[in-house]
Amino acid sequence: MKKQKVGVSKIPDGGYVFSVFAPEKSWVGLKFTHRTGPAMAMNKNEEGYWSLPVRDAKPGENYWFRLGAKVFPDPASHFQPSGVFGPSQLWDHQDFPWSDSSFLPPDIKEAVIYELHIGAFTKQGTLAAAQHKLADLAELGITAVEVMPVAQFSGRWNWGYDGVFPFAVHNTYGDPDSFKSFVNACHKLGMAVVLDVVYNHLGPEGNVFGRFGPYMTKRRNTPWGQGFNYDEEHSHGIRQMVLDNARHWFTRYHIDGLRLDAAPCIVDSSREHILTELSRETKNLSVELGKELWLIAETDENDSRYIKSNQEQGHGLTAMWSDDFHHSVHGYMTGEKTGFYMDFGELRHVAQAMEHGFALQGGFREYRNKEHGEPRYPGLPKELVVFTQNHDLIGNRPNGERLISLVGFEGSKVAAAMALLGPQTPMLFMGEEYGETRPFKYFTDFRDTWLTQQVTQGRKREYKSFGWYSESWQGREEIQDLVGDEQYLGSILNWEKRNDTSGIAMYEYYKELLKIRRRLLPAGEKKSTTAIRIEYCEWGQWLALMRSSLKQTTVVCLFGLGEKPTEIVRNELGLQEQGQDWRLLLDSWQEAWNGPGSRHSLNIHWNTTLRLEPMSVVVVESATQAGR
Repeated sequence: MKKQKVGVSKIPDGGYVFSVFAPEKSWVGLKFTHRTGPAMAMNKNEEGYWSLPVRDAKPGENYWFRLGAKVFPDPASHFQPSGVFGPSQLWDHQDFPWSDSSFLPPDIKEAVIYELHIGAFTKQGTLAAAQHKLADLAELGITAVEVMPVAQFSGRWNWGYDGVFPFAVHNTYGDPDSFKSFVNACHKLGMAVVLDVVYNHLGPEGNVFGRFGPYMTKRRNTPWGQGFNYDEEHSHGIRQMVLDNARHWFTRYHIDGLRLDAAPCIVDSSREHILTELSRETKNLSVELGKELWLIAETDENDSRYIKSNQEQGHGLTAMWSDDFHHSVHGYMTGEKTGFYMDFGELRHVAQAMEHGFALQGGFREYRNKEHGEPRYPGLPKELVVFTQNHDLIGNRPNGERLISLVGFEGSKVAAAMALLGPQTPMLFMGEEYGETRPFKYFTDFRDTWLTQQVTQGRKREYKSFGWYSESWQGREEIQDLVGDEQYLGSILNWEKRNDTSGIAMYEYYKELLKIRRRLLPAGEKKSTTAIRIEYCEWGQWLALMRSSLKQTTVVCLFGLGEKPTEIVRNELGLQEQGQDWRLLLDSWQEAWNGPGSRHSLNIHWNTTLRLEPMSVVVVESATQAGR
């Protein structure tokens, strides 16, 4: 990966170099807050970078860049101790005592990702407090922790997508060493760390990038403001900044992967798309560091160009999200038909998403009012990240309801099994593993009242377009209705629930599902659908997922999705040659998982039919395979 060009870099024989990209400025100065005298003039090169080596600069010193009569923080600041309106602080990254030299992230096929928000993960809302909860995740079977954006934003709390200092750890979460300690602890527990980064826009409050140059462009508007300038005049500096940012997290913080927010909004008409360049440079850095680094695209486009190789005219990323999986499961289980759910709601959508990766495989879509999706996903199952809950799909609802509040305790167990026992790479959202019922709502803490009001009105328009009604704001006009303190405080996880009867049962249920998943991992490597086969009955409201090895079906996952019991005929699943003796691996109705009680014994004689209870999961293994 290319050498860093912006921010502060250490000089090997003493001191630091301060650099900033400001191609259209005629003068830029560096001013330390506690030093007397005028700002020191910086030197400009032909590419538009201003730099200045300072031999006596010390870690912990605060500084500004002066532009004319005004001073501004460093756009590539590594720490903003006083927030977005304060000075930047020089940070020495070589002093942290890392102890993770032997850690290597797992192959993506072994990944079980856990998405969390540092501010809402604990009552304290800090990296240090979150670190104390990591052992619980490792014991569960999590292999990768995905952290929502930590880049400095305005205010005390925010989802993180309004960040304005992409190199800085948010000051209320901790300092740079706090994040390093968190990552180090994850690695010691055998978990990789994926960081959510935003390379499509910047937040609206405290954003100084426009003061330094054409970092943004009106031609690339996103739903959240102007997009980055990746292909216009001076775009070389913005492209380099993104590469610098990725290297910053990979090398200084030992991050193992980046989740690229809203990848379709990263628009670039250059000869080489910025995502392709980022992928290529990340692969080079992987070789340099001796470990595979991940790049995961958030996208709802059902377009495999994100993971296709550069030779196949793709970006060559590690994996991409499959929103179809969530929409299929959620739409079918809840019956919701508003917004993007209008194109889902049938069991065939669930079956297609589980077997082929995408449910919508081309054709006209009512919600988008156009054709959408590829005829068939050409990649490996492990290259798709699936989930039944995430921050967006919970938090963008008016009341922030989690799935368990919509489909109940037993229903949420069924949904979890669909994600965790399928061939794709699963992701959990914090709290679902113990059945958290507290909502996760949208929250911000902007200083500007007008800006807060605009955000509120924008979200109301979103809710109206979905046909959603929310008692929390309908008929009321207070600004705080949608983005006030209560939105954040009410979204913090209730860890006491983790230790009540239902919380323990749900946690142990998830733990058992992940134990079964580890036994099924080899099938995730196969492209052939002989490894994964789906059968379903729309009117009977059941679905069967069969995992095969050497053309022999070894594990069958049965999902009962109706309100009444149903009988599954073995021959209808094409299991005539597998014999009649099966071993029970899991029944979601078992009392161990706080269920109503299982009707199945450990050894099952599946002669003709097998009873499946309403809203339940039964996983059985061929007795022949079990005896090996």
